[in-house]
Amino acid sequence: MSRTSLDNGILTERSTLQLIPLIKDFWSLKTTSLKDEMLITLVHLKEYIAKMTLSPDAEAFVSDVESLMDVLYTDYSKRSDRDLLQVDELDLVTESDLTARRRALRTAAFCLRTGNLRSESQWMTVYLIAYFASVSDTRKVKARRHVVDVDQPNKRQRGSHNMQHFLRQATHGQSAVRICALQVLAFMLSERALDDEVLHDVL
Repeated sequence: MSRTSLDNGILTERSTLQLIPLIKDFWSLKTTSLKDEMLITLVHLKEYIAKMTLSPDAEAFVSDVESLMDVLYTDYSKRSDRDLLQVDELDLVTESDLTARRRALRTAAFCLRTGNLRSESQWMTVYLIAYFASVSDTRKVKARRHVVDVDQPNKRQRGSHNMQHFLRQATHGQSAVRICALQVLAFMLSERALDDEVLHDVL
């Protein structure tokens, strides 16, 4: 996928349509090496996934992406505490910290400390959950905005579904679920601002 994603966009899109449901089905296997390979594949495909979900006739594909996101999140939230991404494996990113800003696995606010393959896998799992959630929300917001602009141009937009879901879990879920939801939100919020209406709905 690393080569086709760069050299053949049409082939990559066709492969993506088939790979997303396959990865969803195989994710429940307890083979760490296989999961790592699937994570790498998803990283190579993520830009295509984001593009493909915006197609007007992509409902079935979007459903597959959301199902994969749910499988990843359910599996991650059931792990023991030691198998989750740990705070002491992260560093804050500051303007003066050039080393942190050059690390591959980072957001605008924090980055992963280097040298731990296990934590890299945890990072990528949470990152992809947040990425797919944001991609799904982007499609829903654009579709809702189009309907409102046509039918009710003065109506305020409501918040997006996945963001609301994770915010509710972070405030009202069980302890382990709260931790997982907060981690996903940290990645989501590093890429987009929190909608005031979404926060109001949760509170």
